[in-house]
Amino acid sequence: PPPPPPPPPPPPPRISLVIKKLSQVSFGVYLVHIFIIREVVWKISFLNGIENYILQTATVVALSSILTFAVCLAISRFRIGKYLIGYTAVKSASSQC
Repeated sequence: PPPPPPPPPPPPPRISLVIKKLSQVSFGVYLVHIFIIREVVWKISFLNGIENYILQTATVVALSSILTFAVCLAISRFRIGKYLIGYTAVKSASSQC
Protein backbone atom coordinates (compact mmCIF):
# COMPACT_ATOMS: atom_id res chain seq x y z
CA PRO A 1 0.00 0.00 0.00
CA PRO A 2 1.13 3.59 -0.57
CA PRO A 3 2.52 5.47 2.42
CA PRO A 4 0.11 7.79 4.24
CA PRO A 5 0.19 11.42 3.24
CA PRO A 6 2.27 13.74 5.39
CA PRO A 7 0.41 15.70 8.06
CA PRO A 8 -0.62 19.23 7.16
CA PRO A 9 1.74 21.98 8.25
CA PRO A 10 0.85 23.73 11.52
CA PRO A 11 -0.85 27.12 11.21
CA PRO A 12 1.31 30.22 11.60
CA PRO A 13 1.81 31.25 15.24
CA ARG A 14 -0.24 34.45 14.90
CA ILE A 15 -3.27 32.56 13.59
CA SER A 16 -2.90 29.98 16.35
CA LEU A 17 -2.88 32.76 18.94
CA VAL A 18 -6.06 34.33 17.53
CA ILE A 19 -7.82 30.95 17.44
CA LYS A 20 -6.72 30.23 21.02
CA LYS A 21 -7.95 33.62 22.28
CA LEU A 22 -11.24 33.23 20.41
CA SER A 23 -11.80 29.79 21.93
CA GLN A 24 -11.11 31.19 25.40
CA VAL A 25 -13.68 33.99 25.07
CA SER A 26 -16.21 32.20 22.84
CA PHE A 27 -18.88 31.95 25.55
CA GLY A 28 -18.48 35.65 26.26
CA VAL A 29 -18.75 36.43 22.55
CA TYR A 30 -22.01 34.47 22.50
CA LEU A 31 -23.34 36.41 25.50
CA VAL A 32 -22.21 39.88 24.41
CA HIS A 33 -22.81 39.84 20.65
CA ILE A 34 -26.49 40.76 20.73
CA PHE A 35 -25.80 43.80 22.93
CA ILE A 36 -23.06 44.95 20.56
CA ILE A 37 -25.32 44.51 17.54
CA ARG A 38 -28.31 46.30 19.09
CA GLU A 39 -26.56 49.06 21.00
CA VAL A 40 -23.56 49.79 18.78
CA VAL A 41 -23.73 48.40 15.25
CA TRP A 42 -27.37 49.22 14.48
CA LYS A 43 -26.79 52.81 15.61
CA ILE A 44 -24.05 53.40 13.03
CA SER A 45 -25.80 55.62 10.51
CA PHE A 46 -23.91 54.66 7.35
CA LEU A 47 -25.20 51.06 7.59
CA ASN A 48 -28.73 52.23 6.80
CA GLY A 49 -27.44 53.84 3.61
CA ILE A 50 -26.11 50.58 2.18
CA GLU A 51 -28.63 49.55 -0.50
CA ASN A 52 -27.26 46.07 -1.12
CA TYR A 53 -28.59 43.80 1.64
CA ILE A 54 -25.83 41.24 1.18
CA LEU A 55 -23.18 43.92 1.63
CA GLN A 56 -25.10 45.40 4.56
CA THR A 57 -25.33 41.98 6.26
CA ALA A 58 -21.65 41.25 5.64
CA THR A 59 -20.71 44.64 7.11
CA VAL A 60 -22.86 44.06 10.21
CA VAL A 61 -21.35 40.59 10.70
CA ALA A 62 -17.80 41.89 10.33
CA LEU A 63 -18.28 44.90 12.62
CA SER A 64 -20.15 42.96 15.29
CA SER A 65 -17.60 40.12 15.26
CA ILE A 66 -14.61 42.42 15.62
CA LEU A 67 -16.23 44.64 18.26
CA THR A 68 -17.57 41.72 20.28
CA PHE A 69 -14.21 39.95 20.26
CA ALA A 70 -12.46 43.17 21.34
CA VAL A 71 -14.96 43.81 24.15
CA CYS A 72 -14.60 40.25 25.45
CA LEU A 73 -10.80 40.48 25.34
CA ALA A 74 -11.00 43.74 27.31
CA ILE A 75 -13.37 42.21 29.89
CA SER A 76 -11.08 39.20 30.26
CA ARG A 77 -8.30 41.51 31.47
CA PHE A 78 -10.17 42.01 34.75
CA ARG A 79 -10.84 39.51 37.50
CA ILE A 80 -14.58 40.09 37.15
CA GLY A 81 -14.32 38.67 33.63
CA LYS A 82 -14.58 35.20 35.13
CA TYR A 83 -18.11 36.01 36.24
CA LEU A 84 -19.18 38.10 33.25
CA ILE A 85 -17.88 36.07 30.31
CA GLY A 86 -16.59 32.89 31.92
CA TYR A 87 -12.90 33.59 31.35
CA THR A 88 -10.23 35.83 32.75
CA ALA A 89 -6.70 36.34 31.48
CA VAL A 90 -5.70 37.47 34.98
CA LYS A 91 -4.20 34.74 37.13
CA SER A 92 -5.48 34.67 40.68
CA ALA A 93 -3.05 34.49 43.59
CA SER A 94 -4.42 31.08 44.62
CA SER A 95 -3.72 29.53 41.20
CA GLN A 96 -0.06 30.53 41.20
CA CYS A 97 2.27 27.99 42.81
